[in-house]
Amino acid sequence: MVIKLIKIKIIFFYLIVISLLYILFEFSFRYFFNKFFSFTVELEHISNLENITDYNYYYSNKIDFLDDNIGFKKNYKLKQISKNKIKKISITGDSVTLGVGTDKKFSQFLDNYILNEYIILNLSTENHGIYQIAHSFNENNLLVNAEINLITPIAHDLIRPGKTYMSSLLRPIYRLKDDKLKIIKNFDYDTYIKSYILSKKYFYNSFWNLKFIFDNRKYYFASFYGNFYSKIFYNSFKKLIDNKNGNEIVVLILPTSFSFYHKNFLVNLFKKTYNNNFSNEIKFIDIEACVIKNLKADGIDYISATNLIHPSSSVHKAYGYCIHEKLKSLNIL
Repeated sequence: MVIKLIKIKIIFFYLIVISLLYILFEFSFRYFFNKFFSFTVELEHISNLENITDYNYYYSNKIDFLDDNIGFKKNYKLKQISKNKIKKISITGDSVTLGVGTDKKFSQFLDNYILNEYIILNLSTENHGIYQIAHSFNENNLLVNAEINLITPIAHDLIRPGKTYMSSLLRPIYRLKDDKLKIIKNFDYDTYIKSYILSKKYFYNSFWNLKFIFDNRKYYFASFYGNFYSKIFYNSFKKLIDNKNGNEIVVLILPTSFSFYHKNFLVNLFKKTYNNNFSNEIKFIDIEACVIKNLKADGIDYISATNLIHPSSSVHKAYGYCIHEKLKSLNIL
């Protein structure tokens, strides 16, 4: 009886120790996640919404964010445009080029400079990175066949293929298989959020968040995955020239002061991939110095004006002017 009681006490003691260790683990990681990983704030906000987004409906019906102001929504209109004998400039980028967060985007400012010499087609979409931009260009260029094609990512597009979760919307992601990039649709968004709500309802579940970090390790620890990103960039450039058709392709990273871990590493790796493999087939231009000078002339501080994912129309005005000047200096326009 005494031995049995001792065993019970020992078991009870270990249960208390384990419980205390788990509580310490949970609160420690709760602080760690909230301090260093912004996704917990996003997930917390989304999981408190009454209505969960139907991602499947969104993907099927809302993913085509083509620009209304300069043309078209669906591909059949592209076919009509391609028959037009006037010269064309296509612009393919992300939500910045699309004009999210501004009342006038740089494609419209650029249009003011070229007047009636070209028609500008803004083919940009909300996207999950540089490879999707290249993929979109490749698809649309078959129909548009523009003489000049601008590819305009921001630096953050270079890291996005390593992330499985994006800004309250689940996007297509890319995985290497047999040394080739495959576009895949990630796990269902609604199921993903529901699992987070479940974990939050019953216990904080730091193990769930640890799994999240592991799934997104190529995003959070990008500098350890240089080979992965090199292949992303190589395949992106290659995708751009698959349907070049002898037309001009110009790549520029829209300059912003918006900072994130591994930004310089990825930008330098992107440029290195270009210089080593594609400098004879694609032009790469830098407009940062011009944008800084242009904003300063208007009394605008570059750092504060561009420290946003989606800058204002004053920044887009500088983009439009500097792109036009750079293209003229290279005799492309």
